[in-house]
Amino acid sequence: MADPSGGGSSGGQADFGTRVDEAVAADPLTVEVSPDGLEAYITLKGDAQLFHDVEPKDILEKLKESHVTYGIKQDVVEDVVRLAREGKPVQNRLVAKGDLPVDGTDAEVKMEMDFDAVAGILDEETGKIDYRERQMIKSVGQGFTMATKKAATTGKDGRTVNGNVLKARKGQDKKLTAGKNVEVVEKEGVYHYNSLIDGRPVYLGQLIEVQPAVQINGDVDYSVGNIRAKGSVLISGRVASGFVVEAEGEVEVGDYVEAATIRAKGKVVLRGGVKGAGKGHIYSESDVIAKYIERAKVEAKGDVIVANDILDSQVLCGGMVKVVGGKGAIKGGHVGATKGILAKRIGSGKMSSVTTIIEAGMDYFVERGLTDIEEQLRKAQEKIDALEARYPREALAAKDASKFTGFHKRTFLKAAGAWHDLHDGIKALTQKRSELMGRKDMVINAMVDVVEEIEPRVEIRLGRAKFVTVDHMRQVKFYVDPDTHVIASRFRGTVVEGGEEKK
Repeated sequence: MADPSGGGSSGGQADFGTRVDEAVAADPLTVEVSPDGLEAYITLKGDAQLFHDVEPKDILEKLKESHVTYGIKQDVVEDVVRLAREGKPVQNRLVAKGDLPVDGTDAEVKMEMDFDAVAGILDEETGKIDYRERQMIKSVGQGFTMATKKAATTGKDGRTVNGNVLKARKGQDKKLTAGKNVEVVEKEGVYHYNSLIDGRPVYLGQLIEVQPAVQINGDVDYSVGNIRAKGSVLISGRVASGFVVEAEGEVEVGDYVEAATIRAKGKVVLRGGVKGAGKGHIYSESDVIAKYIERAKVEAKGDVIVANDILDSQVLCGGMVKVVGGKGAIKGGHVGATKGILAKRIGSGKMSSVTTIIEAGMDYFVERGLTDIEEQLRKAQEKIDALEARYPREALAAKDASKFTGFHKRTFLKAAGAWHDLHDGIKALTQKRSELMGRKDMVINAMVDVVEEIEPRVEIRLGRAKFVTVDHMRQVKFYVDPDTHVIASRFRGTVVEGGEEKK
């Protein structure tokens, strides 16, 4: 007897299995998140009858299951619900969107004036430069804006649709510090660095300040006396022999300098030159600019620029020596520059018995620095010895004032503080001495460039290499050959090596 259910029963079983497989294999409501996590897309597929009563909460629940929690577009959710109820397809509809990070902007510093000196003013009609109009030392009035700064911004973090934070890059700051006589005024997000006085603007690294200038309308002599100024010094006349001018800013002398001493942290400008008579001394922690230098000692941590000649003088600088105006000659003496020397002519001319020494490629302020440090160390140790002669070293080191009372206790504690300060100072000086010792024998790649002619009996030193000229040589550049480590020169196809000419 045949089974009453027959094949119908078998077919019903097959339909049930298919429905189950379809339900398991295909989720009718899917959410896909882009690889960068910034977008989520929703798709509705399958029998439209499944969605005839779908609610926004169903969509939101699915998004939550897919870890989509940020940037959900509520209007899109409502539109998807409407389409689903109408039996219309929804395919990869953007339902959530994250935020990209917005990087911060770097600080912007703008100089509203030119702090550097200019060689002269160009006459546009003639095309000539008027060197009488050199702007060596700048001047600003009260309230003048010397620089502006826009502060850096921090940016804005982004966020993925899963709620993960995408960190923004913070803008980099550019430091600009208002020094003496400078105020900072904020206007519409821009900081203005304004001068509080009439004076000389100075920009040193990250510091901008205005220095009051001392003006001398005439000569520095017995009618004025020595000058020691916190700012810059402007002298319309000359500086007489034996007088001293010291400035924490710049020094400008309208006339010449005799056998006097000028020391400045800023630039030194000698419009009339210096006639030192073997005793004049010019020192600058910046540049020295002079009409000429005769029988004087000149030291500058920057460049030494001379309009005419350097005659029988000792000139040392950490930058370049440039003597290219007028005759542009270096005659006699010892001229050294860390970064090199440029001159029209070098040699003693008719004074053939006088040797001119030209040197480049070494840090000439190392020895001076070491000497200063040794002197400071000596004085510090003397003070320590004096304190230890009054109090036991162990008590000073431990600041143990248990054996003292009243005034004597206060005196001891003050001495103990000084003892520790002196030891800290010695430690810092010792470290600085080690740094200088490391630079003592450092050789810098430098060159001696002769625009016109170099005469015999000129001793050239480049680093540790030496060479003495024996003949007249024209338009020549001396340098240290990197292979042989001896002084070589190139000019018009001729090479000079180790003191011998090779044609």
